[in-house]
Amino acid sequence: MKLVVTRSKPHYSSCLIFLIAPVLLFIIPAAIGHPAIFGDNATQNEPLRWLVGMDWRRGILPAWNPFDWSGTPLLAGFNAGALYPLIAWYVLLPPAFATSMALASAWYISEFAVYGIARRYGISRNMAAIAAVVFVVSGSFLGQVVHLDMIEGDTAGLLSVWALMALLDAKTTRSRLLASTLLAAAFSAVVLAGAPEAMLAFLVALSTIALVRIVRRETALSTLAWIAPAAILALGLAAPQWLPGLSYVAVSTRSHLPANYAGSGPFSWIFLPLTLFPFAYGGYQGDYLPSYFGNYNPSEITVTLTTAGIIFLVIALTVRRMPTFRARAEVVTLLIVGVIFALGSHTPVAQLIYRLPLFSLQRLASRYLIDVNLAAILLAAAGLQHWWTNRPKLEKTSHIALWLVFAVSAAFAAAAGFFTDSTLTLFRVNSIPTGSEAIMFRVYLAVQLLLIFAAIWTVTGRKIPRLRPVAVLSGILLVETINLSAQFVWAPAYHQTAPFAQAPAAANLIAGPFQRYGVYDPSLYAYYRTIPANEQPDRNVFSQIGSIQGYASLSLAGYNGLTGTKIQSTLQPNLIPRYQRLLNLDLVITAANYFNIDLGSSLPTTLPQVPPSYYPAANGYGVATAFAGDIAQVNSIDYLGPRNSKKALITLTSPKGTTAVVVKPRTVVSTPITNLTTVTIHSKTPWLAIHSAGRWYLIAGPLTSHLLPRHWRPLIGKFGTLDFLAKMQRKSVIPQDSAVTVTTQRQNPSGTVDLTLTADRATVAQTILAWAPGWSASGNIRLVDERGLLALSLRKGRHKIVLSYHAPGSAAGFAIGGLSLGLLLGGLALYFYLGLKSRTRKTKVP
Repeated sequence: MKLVVTRSKPHYSSCLIFLIAPVLLFIIPAAIGHPAIFGDNATQNEPLRWLVGMDWRRGILPAWNPFDWSGTPLLAGFNAGALYPLIAWYVLLPPAFATSMALASAWYISEFAVYGIARRYGISRNMAAIAAVVFVVSGSFLGQVVHLDMIEGDTAGLLSVWALMALLDAKTTRSRLLASTLLAAAFSAVVLAGAPEAMLAFLVALSTIALVRIVRRETALSTLAWIAPAAILALGLAAPQWLPGLSYVAVSTRSHLPANYAGSGPFSWIFLPLTLFPFAYGGYQGDYLPSYFGNYNPSEITVTLTTAGIIFLVIALTVRRMPTFRARAEVVTLLIVGVIFALGSHTPVAQLIYRLPLFSLQRLASRYLIDVNLAAILLAAAGLQHWWTNRPKLEKTSHIALWLVFAVSAAFAAAAGFFTDSTLTLFRVNSIPTGSEAIMFRVYLAVQLLLIFAAIWTVTGRKIPRLRPVAVLSGILLVETINLSAQFVWAPAYHQTAPFAQAPAAANLIAGPFQRYGVYDPSLYAYYRTIPANEQPDRNVFSQIGSIQGYASLSLAGYNGLTGTKIQSTLQPNLIPRYQRLLNLDLVITAANYFNIDLGSSLPTTLPQVPPSYYPAANGYGVATAFAGDIAQVNSIDYLGPRNSKKALITLTSPKGTTAVVVKPRTVVSTPITNLTTVTIHSKTPWLAIHSAGRWYLIAGPLTSHLLPRHWRPLIGKFGTLDFLAKMQRKSVIPQDSAVTVTTQRQNPSGTVDLTLTADRATVAQTILAWAPGWSASGNIRLVDERGLLALSLRKGRHKIVLSYHAPGSAAGFAIGGLSLGLLLGGLALYFYLGLKSRTRKTKVP
């Protein structure tokens, strides 16, 4: 197939937007103290990368993280991106600004990559530039801004697609050599970014494009002779990451996962309204549209390409001939394949996908939407170019399809606007907007529908008085991209600053290096603004505090068995004694907002809308127990059941005893009890409000009697008051062993432990350190795996021990990586040599 690459004079305004978008999104906000650090970037990506940067500055190979789960592999853990090129920002800059520069760099590279891909498909310069900008400020690329590892993996993946297309289009041996080398380097960076989802998504994209070209005989089968070495070289370059990584995965929570896990988090028909109404289920973390969807964030599964993008996509799919875009079948195939993979368990082929090598380690099938978005933006750019060339002459099928899109959009907007409860319930949201939020929701639907109508009206050849079609479409595109950027980046970044994060309050409470602190987190995936970002567990690396639980996507399987927790699960209260006994737990930190909802200075006239997931305390038995605590200073309570409901029995507990009160609905009861600790309500509708410090709070969370009141103390955080459970334990790497006396102990940031101890008899001493393959000990001390914890097999006597960790397979990985890097540089040198030789031959005088 011979592609026609159109050439046009570049439009400098498009080029300007192309260059300044990352500056406006990331660099300027970070410079004034509002970096895009929230969600997983705050709890996982920034801290882990900062730790990696700190290790590199000290000349330490970043192999072990001693501050999460009592220690987890770092290089082998993938997510930290220890060898990804953009990790250099964390070596050179403070962490907050480094994160912003890493995001901005990824945006720039991705823009150039999408631009290059579009140009290779015959899209003009201006249309390709528009497609590149829209791609990075909409769709799943923008939605994944909270996952820096995904963004970096997707960025390298886009470069690999461009390199593959250059290889497929190459006509000479020299050009194939360069393209093959660049393909290897780009895909190795996908692996080094540390996001398995990005690796698999772009493996699907690359395979689809290559196979379609070969099947359609647009590329010779012999091209595989160039693709195969590129793939092998890519694996070699990335070997320092994946070799130790696979060793870790084999003993992590991802080993031997069931098929339903591989298909978890798929795209579904319930998300279709997000294509044209990206905030149909509420906003991400912005102010004017709070999320109504709940913990499964719609931003991470969005496929919106803006209204204009969807409309031109429809045009590209419905016109019969597109002379300047002859590869439509190839891109449509990628679109369809991407949809099938993104649908995950919603398709009958999910089991087949699961049985592919490595694909069983995948989760959140919706991450394949990056393939869908890439194909859709290319088709949309082709549709825009076709419309621009042929306007206002569009085929009848395109007119029908566009107005059908508007009809469906109008039907949804009308249903959601007039029948909000039933419509949003049909689409399985967890809560329904009320009051001013409902008004803003309906205003949003109306405005968005108006934009859809104006775009279709303009594209189908109708005129809007005093407005040129280009001005109308440009205005719509600008409004939507600003709205998307505001909701996904600016609003959360400006709502919660994240400068150099520390945990000073928690740090002051921990005296020794081997104390651990955990988080009681009943709603792990819901990011409340009242929870200080600097108290999130993975951020302990900033203050050098070890935690017993973190928000890492991989954890050691031994911990699963040890604690009974699920993958990425919360710290269950009934497991606290086990943590205290085995992991030397000192603090359990939680947030008041998990247990109550602020109702204001006076009680509302109607019951607030609270999703069931926020109020699981009753458990169907009609009994809810809540902890008030000394800091609450409760002086009144009110039973907020419906007015026609029966009286409720409320039990009030304090250190002085227990008092039972029978309360009618909507009856305020002043409590004579001081230092109220526990409130228990017996009712089929156990809605209880407490009055404290001049405000009313709705008890809305599972507090258990296991967290004894006498252990709770106030902890003032930056955004609100936290509570913590303090337990005084032995501050030792070996917390409970009567046969062992620890004399000195010290752990370095690299995870290495210097330990001096005396054993009264031969024994196996269990430490609070996580066991993982790769630990070694000096002095011929044998190491034992004790149910997921590292244990020392000791002889009687005094021992001076150094415990150190070396990622399994890392030595072989670096050896293979070094050899592969030599081959890569050799390939580039051969490319330049052949070019020089060709130039010399051409200029030689006969």
